[in-house]
Amino acid sequence: MNFIKRAWLHLKAKKGKTGLLILINSAILVFVMSGLTIKSAADAAIQNAKNEAGASVTLQVNRESMMKKNQSSSSSNSNEPPKMEMTPISLSVAQKIAKMNGVKSYSFISTTTASAGSGIKAISSSESSSSSNSNDSKQFGGPEIQGDFTVAGVNTTSTYSEFTKGTNTITSGAGITSSTSDNEAVIEESLASANNLKVGSTFEITTTVNSETKTFKLKVVGIYKSSASIDSAQVRNTAMNPSNKIFVNLTTANTRKGTSDTIDSAVFNISNPENLSNFASEAKGGIDTSKYQIVTSDEIYKQMLQPLNNVSTFAQNIVILVAIAGAVILTLIVIL
Repeated sequence: MNFIKRAWLHLKAKKGKTGLLILINSAILVFVMSGLTIKSAADAAIQNAKNEAGASVTLQVNRESMMKKNQSSSSSNSNEPPKMEMTPISLSVAQKIAKMNGVKSYSFISTTTASAGSGIKAISSSESSSSSNSNDSKQFGGPEIQGDFTVAGVNTTSTYSEFTKGTNTITSGAGITSSTSDNEAVIEESLASANNLKVGSTFEITTTVNSETKTFKLKVVGIYKSSASIDSAQVRNTAMNPSNKIFVNLTTANTRKGTSDTIDSAVFNISNPENLSNFASEAKGGIDTSKYQIVTSDEIYKQMLQPLNNVSTFAQNIVILVAIAGAVILTLIVIL
């Protein structure tokens, strides 16, 4: 008790020194607390980025392996030109990966083309006719695509890239889901307006399956608006116009292609980007790598993480420097 009293009397007697110590200690504590607060916020943001950032794995055809296989077969037959035959992805293989731990969501895609039938006409990309579009494609070296529409079969539009990125937005009805029936479609707003179609309307498209032309009736269950821009290739090919893209479920698209249980590609979104490498390695172990390949993508995750890591490191350095500087200053004052 006597010690506390003497300490208090000493502080009163050395008012200048006491005020200086209080001021320095307060400044040190403010800087340290600020640094700790910034670091804590940066760490929390990093954790949120890990949970929400886009890290994905894509299952696609191994084009390099297929090219080598076709080149070796064409070399044995020198009279025949090389052919690029692509093997579609088995739906069962994609579903097997989708059931793996760590998959937050997935998107299966199967595309084909179709021609206009009763009740619908495609949005023209240019004033030229379809025959002149074909000639332009050959003249300018662009891809020649037959048909008026691109029919995209998806397991759900909510995980399809054009909808997740905001390029496409559902404006009426509903998108494609697991409960969507066969022969139900989601069409673009401009296409619906040009053909006086609304949710509940029906129209027909035609496709060629095994050299036989077949007509299919589709029912509109949803309408979306696309903000995608049109490039020169899309101008020359009506089916590539974003307004002429029709979304259906996978079964409907495969029926128009004359196939079953196959897809063009599969994209799996990973819940924790830190496990991307391990997930990709495990997925490769369950597929035939001579036919398929796994492609990883975590650019968005890395772009988000880099500035947050910089802020966290900077805040940590501030705390360390302030603590060292404060200790030195206090030591010098006590010595003096």
